[in-house]
Formats: sequence, structure tokens, C-alpha cells
Amino acid sequence: MKKALLAILAMFSSLAFARPFSVSFFTPERPKFSLTQSFEYNFLYTAKYENSGYATVAVVDANELVFKGGFYANTKSTDIALQAYYAPCFWNLVSLGVSAKYHYNKFCDSGTDMFCEHNILPGAFISFNIKNIWKIYVNSGALIKFSIINAWPSNIRVTDNTVFLNSGCIFQPTDRLRFSFDVGNYSFFEDTIIGNVQFNLAARYRLFEYITAGAEVYCKWVDAAVPQDSFAQAGVRMNWGVLF
Repeated sequence: MKKALLAILAMFSSLAFARPFSVSFFTPERPKFSLTQSFEYNFLYTAKYENSGYATVAVVDANELVFKGGFYANTKSTDIALQAYYAPCFWNLVSLGVSAKYHYNKFCDSGTDMFCEHNILPGAFISFNIKNIWKIYVNSGALIKFSIINAWPSNIRVTDNTVFLNSGCIFQPTDRLRFSFDVGNYSFFEDTIIGNVQFNLAARYRLFEYITAGAEVYCKWVDAAVPQDSFAQAGVRMNWGVLF
């Protein structure tokens, strides 16, 4: 009897000091909300090789498009671009943001004709961050452009506004090295050109804390309303930038 009583007391004492039973429900963490602002000045020098003959030529760099028409063969142009992004990031995974870009293009043909073009590109984008190494994005917006022909103020005009949609991915294995692939599609508000598709493959290396240098290989196809005006083009771009 005494042993039974001691056994009962031992059982209750063990329950008294036992870990209490509890039920926990999964409560998701609050979304991580961080603001990322990137301001990048890109100074681009473009040497492009294209078909000779009269054609409507579009020079595309990432999210921008410059429209020109005329006779070109082994032409050169100088580009300066300023771009800014504002992208709130949720859960360190999804970024929703707006983008703005200003692009200046000076084009000389045979040393006589000169075109100065100013391009403003407002847009919006969504991107997905994968393990802080891969980033997949979709960007869409509009191009508002005005041109100065042969440096005469009377020749200032707003022409051929465009909408664009492009997507791509960025692979950044280190803080200094970055590779990117981009596919862009452009639709024109005019009758002579139906659309433009371009592929870009680029690499960029951060030389110093705020200085970058890179190269880009691109090819594109312009689909014109008149079949003989359709053409393909490829080229190489060298660029360097200042990051803030």
C-alpha cells in the first residue's frame, strides 16, 4: 500500500514539473519592406555594322529606342544615358518599381548630316530575386522623343512615340561581376514599321567602388510594313558607368 501511494505521488510530481502542453499556430512574418534606389550614369559609345541601302534603322539599348531613316553603312553614333530606378522590395523576393531614363543620341552621317535626339522613357517594372544571385524582370513603358535635325532650332520636332515591353535576367555571381540577357519588343505609332525585336547579351565589371566598365553584344530584327524594308542588324557596345 505504501509503495502504491509513493508511486501515485511520484506520478503527480512528475506531471507538475513536466513541460506544459501547448498548441501553436503558424503566424507568418511581417513582409520585409526595404527601399532600393539605384542611380546609374551610363556613357555609351556605339559602333554598329548594318546593311547598306535605304532603310529605317532603329538603335535599341536596353529600354530605349532611337529612330532614324536614311542611307547608312558602317555608321557610328555617340550615346549618353541617365537612368534611375525606385524599387520597393517585399520579402527580399519581389520588387515593384518605376523607372525613368533620359537618353541623348548624336548621329553623324558622312560628316554632313547631324541628328541630335532626346529621349525620355518613363516605365514600370516587376522583378523577382532568386538567392540574391539571379534576378528576373519584366519592364514596360513608353518612349517620348524629340529631335533636332542639323542643329537648327526650327527643326525641333516630336516624332514616332513608342511603347516598349522587355524582359530579361541578371546573373551576378559576385559584387563586382554581372551578366545580363535581355529580350525587347517595340511597337511603333506609325505605318512604316510594325515592330522590332532585339536580343542583348552583356557583361559588366565594377572596377572601383563607383566605376563600372562593360561590353554588350546585340542583334535585332525590324519588321517593316513593306517587306523590302525589313532587315536584321548586329553590333557591339562598350560602356562605362558611375554608380551612386
